[in-house]
Amino acid sequence: GAMGASVRPNMSRICLIPSSELQTKLDKKLGAGAFGTVFAGIYYPKRAKNVKIPVAIKVFQTDQSQTDEMLEEATNMFRLRHDNLLKIIGFCMHDDGLKIVTIYRPLGNLQNFLKLHKENLGAREQVLYCYQIASGMQYLEKQRVVHRDLATRNVLVKKFNHVEITDFGLSKILKHDADSITIKSGKVAIKWLAIEIFSKHCYTHASDVWAFGVTCWEIITFGQSPYQGMSTDSIHNFLKDGNRLSQPPNCSQDLYQELLRCWMADPKSRPGFEILYERFKEFCKVPQLFLENSNKISESDLSAEERFQTERIREMFDGNIDPQMYFDQG
Repeated sequence: GAMGASVRPNMSRICLIPSSELQTKLDKKLGAGAFGTVFAGIYYPKRAKNVKIPVAIKVFQTDQSQTDEMLEEATNMFRLRHDNLLKIIGFCMHDDGLKIVTIYRPLGNLQNFLKLHKENLGAREQVLYCYQIASGMQYLEKQRVVHRDLATRNVLVKKFNHVEITDFGLSKILKHDADSITIKSGKVAIKWLAIEIFSKHCYTHASDVWAFGVTCWEIITFGQSPYQGMSTDSIHNFLKDGNRLSQPPNCSQDLYQELLRCWMADPKSRPGFEILYERFKEFCKVPQLFLENSNKISESDLSAEERFQTERIREMFDGNIDPQMYFDQG
């Protein structure tokens, strides 16, 4: 690569994991996105004897010539640390590209989690998830990182009251520039795209804010699919005509107004994440004012913690569980 020697020392700050310390479970696919496939795996750090760390391994097919740039970008990603961003453990260069190794979250992504635990979650958790995502996004905005693919499927659940954004910074590594945004063929998740991207193909913090609004809508509806049953073309026209996702029945006017602000046609009119962070912090103080508890359990009967305490989940949260166990199930 044509990178100056001055850049090289950077690499010491980034954890490069040798292939020999990584076992990828190719039969355990955790997900597949526009960017690559994610497998469960185990990391055996040489420095620590007999330690097995369950990890998620994202495998990219890339072209060799990009390796230097990718490593530089990876170093930038590695630097990002926030409570609501999934921690990157390290990177592994393999024959045909790059692997990104992150902590494995057995509770999976927020979209599935919301559907699965609809009965056990209420206003308090839903508003908290929105707030935590706003917090992580505010941090990314300050670091000048545009996510480009924020959605509940790219938010992981660490425990029932703690979520983490994943896949931040990836689009830059993969140089998904304007020309590779193939909206028609569906490489891009249309339902989260800000209206300007259809014509301008330009991702910004303001387009992330739009996606944040859609993500909040998903959380409020317990993981429903936005614009259900509408085709790509009809969604674009629907938005151009000034229509927006409708107000969920459990959602107050105040909270819905906040979403509508995220979906203003003019990107400059949308709030930044700092403002959204402050607003959702307020909502968290009295979540019941903004979201009706749609499940039958009244808040006073049981706390979410109690509703959640099945043996299986308690074990997971304690973290004193053999990683192998996750993988041996079916």
